[in-house]
Amino acid sequence: MKVNDTRKLILFQGDEITMGKYPGIEIGNSYVSCIQDKLRQYEILNMAEEDIDSFVMYSRWDERGMDFLPDVFSVLIGKNDIADAKKLPQGETARRCMVLLKTAISEAKRINPDIKLIFIEPFMIVNEDESNSVMFMKAEMILMQSELKKLVAEHKCCFVETQDFFDKNKEMILENFYPNATGCKFIADEWIKCLEALR
Repeated sequence: MKVNDTRKLILFQGDEITMGKYPGIEIGNSYVSCIQDKLRQYEILNMAEEDIDSFVMYSRWDERGMDFLPDVFSVLIGKNDIADAKKLPQGETARRCMVLLKTAISEAKRINPDIKLIFIEPFMIVNEDESNSVMFMKAEMILMQSELKKLVAEHKCCFVETQDFFDKNKEMILENFYPNATGCKFIADEWIKCLEALR
């Protein structure tokens, strides 16, 4: 179901961070909007959904992803996976997430061997006075980030690093997870550098 456009198609998948619609927070343009403003030579389709995790995204990998036959497929996922991480043993959420993403990568490459896959590092900012549950989520996020780096390296996908930058610029993240307009611009700029490296 290729989009009816002669330009190459970039498809974005993820949760509300990729949607750019945060509950009760007004930020302006999302990082996808920033990318779209700079890459008008591409057709850009944002199929992100609010509140989804890796399992839901994987279950819709075809109907909200590969069915469109994208040339570039970009994913930012993880925030909602760790929201319920405390219900499982430490590390289990990250492990399950990587199993799903590994299968999704394999399916994407089977359908289109020339597809370009870009993964954005999920990120989380915490303060010293956070609750135990938030700190548990942060520990799980660190595990997820580490495993995702290994996965994308193994499958030769492009990886957009974010956590180190936001650790140094905590004011750009709202309510632990949501980048403000300046944070979105940073993600967009780094994402475009990644795409250019793939050409």
